[in-house]
Amino acid sequence: MAATGLSHRVDSPYAWRLAFVSMFCIGLGGGAIYLPVVGLREIAAEFGDRRAVPSMAYMLGFFAMGVGGVMMGWLADRTSPRVPLLIAGASIFAGGWLASSGGELALYVGYMIPLGFLGNAATFTPAMNNIQGWFDRRRSTAVSIISVGPAVSGFVWPQVYRWLLPDVGWRETLVIYGVVAGTLLFLCAFYVRPSPVMRRVGKRAAEDLSVLRLPSLAIMGLLSAAGFCCCVAMAIPFVHLVAFCGDLGFAAARGSEAVSLVLLTAVASTFAMGRLADYIGPIRVSLLCAVIQIASLLGFVFVQSLSGIYTLSVVAGIS
Repeated sequence: MAATGLSHRVDSPYAWRLAFVSMFCIGLGGGAIYLPVVGLREIAAEFGDRRAVPSMAYMLGFFAMGVGGVMMGWLADRTSPRVPLLIAGASIFAGGWLASSGGELALYVGYMIPLGFLGNAATFTPAMNNIQGWFDRRRSTAVSIISVGPAVSGFVWPQVYRWLLPDVGWRETLVIYGVVAGTLLFLCAFYVRPSPVMRRVGKRAAEDLSVLRLPSLAIMGLLSAAGFCCCVAMAIPFVHLVAFCGDLGFAAARGSEAVSLVLLTAVASTFAMGRLADYIGPIRVSLLCAVIQIASLLGFVFVQSLSGIYTLSVVAGIS
């Protein structure tokens, strides 16, 4: 028992394994959101060639993930980070079937509730909160591992979808995703333990907020607004990238490659920007990334060549 206790301490080998397992779970939970990106034209074709339908499913899934993340964080604080993962596994398993089972309403409800609010939301926020309590010395590195989970998801799943879509269609592809991701999430949940900080008895001392230049709620509101604007600017070209390549006469596979290139670049950029922030400060890094993002958005207005699309995908991934 003593050896078991030592193996589950802060900065232990288990903590590092948990960081990678958590990243894997985040990658599983976020997979559904990329099907409307890769299969936008296929999904739209079943709904009168209206691209607004898969775009709406994408938007509802992301919005519900954000709202659900608040609830899942609250639930993890009061129970265990394992509980949201169990919910995510069951919900994604059911959500893949629901979203693919009928018309527009089924697609929207499936993406919004089981895949977004109860599924994707239950992976990122609880994992991020939990892993910070497992590290003292290299907490930033552990957080970076968690942070690349969505990027890894965006790199891997579009390639899986590109392989499945021509043979089985988007509905069966979504069912396959639900079964695979839901089952793996449910199994991984049993490996997750609450951090020693969460298990510790007693209340933490109140933080000294007098050093802040604005009220903490105002700072949180500004950061949330900045995150919202960043995600909007990222999502507009990202969601339509595969269809955009098709409009320019390129194969859908090239668009899937561009999507994966965005996320692959984001994996490397997450660590690079984190290191840069140690030297010049996080505000300067945020402003630098905002300028890079503006440049990528302007570039997509004028780009016509495949090499230009790949280049802009790298630029967008950096920001």
